[in-house]
Amino acid sequence: MFIIIIIIIIIIIIIIIIIIIIIISIIIIISELNVEDCGTNTQLCNRNAVCKTMEGSSICICHPGYTGNGKICTDINECTTNVHNCDANAFCSNSEGSYNCTCSPGYTGNGTSCSGIYIICLLL
Repeated sequence: MFIIIIIIIIIIIIIIIIIIIIIISIIIIISELNVEDCGTNTQLCNRNAVCKTMEGSSICICHPGYTGNGKICTDINECTTNVHNCDANAFCSNSEGSYNCTCSPGYTGNGTSCSGIYIICLLL
């Protein structure tokens, strides 16, 4: 009887060890699947995008000033879409990924804030 109990205990220990090995193997396989990141990812992002590692995968995201899916990014024309902060007395000119504001003739400033230029004429 004592020998049968020892054999049953040994069988239970072997089963527990096998279960632990299976669990460890599953964890290793899952962790290897989740290591796909921007450094090892084969997908190519657009030159105007950045690769972001997400849980288990990575995605491309267009830079500010661009729109698209990350693999194709096109410039947003902030001037025609009215998403600029140019002064009402300034010209907006689109540039790649951005825009520039320039005060209109007769005004001075940095383009986002323009003031009228006052000309004082002296009569002699």
